[in-house]
Parts: sequence; C-alpha cells; structure tokens
Amino acid sequence: MTLVELVVVLSIFAIMTSVVMFNYKTYEAKVDIKNLASDIALQIVDAQKSAANGKLNSSAGSGWVPEYGVYFKTATSPTKFAEFADLNSSDNCSSSNCSNFSVGGEVTNVVSISKGSYISEVDYYVGASKNKVTGDFNIVFKRPSYSACFTTSGSCISNVDHTEILVYSQLGQGGPSATIQIYPSGRIQIQ
Repeated sequence: MTLVELVVVLSIFAIMTSVVMFNYKTYEAKVDIKNLASDIALQIVDAQKSAANGKLNSSAGSGWVPEYGVYFKTATSPTKFAEFADLNSSDNCSSSNCSNFSVGGEVTNVVSISKGSYISEVDYYVGASKNKVTGDFNIVFKRPSYSACFTTSGSCISNVDHTEILVYSQLGQGGPSATIQIYPSGRIQIQ
C-alpha cells in the first residue's frame, strides 16, 4: 500500500463516520418520541384497566369504585401529565394536586417527560371539525365500561369522534413526532 491509498481509505472511513454520527441524533430522537408515545398510551391503558377492573382507592369506602383517568395541561406543563382516581365523580382531576402535578389527593402517578421531548397539543374531533384544547384536558374511564369520556371544563364533551395527542422531540416542530389517537370506544392507536 502506498501512502496515497492509505489516505484515501482513511478519508472514506472519516466521511462514513461523520454521516453516521450526523444521522444518529435524528435516529435517537425518532426512537425517543416513539417510546414517549408508547408511554403515554400505556398510562391511558392503565387508567382504563383500573376503571374496568374496579381498582379501589385506599380512602374509598367498600363497594364504591372511582373513575380513573389521565390529566393533561399542555399550555403550561407540556412535559408532565398525571394519572388520577376521580374520587368525587366530577369527570375530571379536580384536586389541587392535579394542577401542581404532585402525587396525593386524586393524583396517583405523575409522569415527567425528559430528553427535551414534549406534548405539543391535544385536539379533539367532532365530525371533521378539529378543536384544539387550550386548558386542562382529561381522559376519564368509568366502570364497568371501557369507553372514554373526554373533558375540558368538568363535563364530558359529546359527539367526539376521537382525540389526538401530539408529541414532538427536542428537535422541534420539524423534527420527529408521533400522534396518539384515543377513541370514545377506548381504542388507542399510535401513529
């Protein structure tokens, strides 16, 4: 081998390494965003199972089963959401722990999103009409049904076709994203 051949081979390896390293950040962001979407969907499924199975809260009296749900506040807290037990049957997370995202009261679990990813927005569709949620949003499941109730101001929104939760990576609106669709029947789908 001559010195020129060695330099050419090393240059080819350097170019290939730089291409791989450049694309690795995008690949990692795609994996992170899919994992985040799966985690959110699993928390929603956990609330659905808790409601359907009649999981009792320790403070509840015997025979009474609360509703369970997931609480979002994307306008002010796009990196957190909470799972809750609706102890007062108000169809939403109404304790002060909800807005503070602290475990206690109705809040049974708080999930903090890391690695710069965030929940961009929550929308619900009535027919073909898209409605962007600007405040609090709850997905509530009541026993014995698997069906979901979507609330923005304390009462179930009627005629909802589905809800979409959009999540983005740290790369921003142009970067990798995922959409979680929740249907009133209780079906959950990740795109």
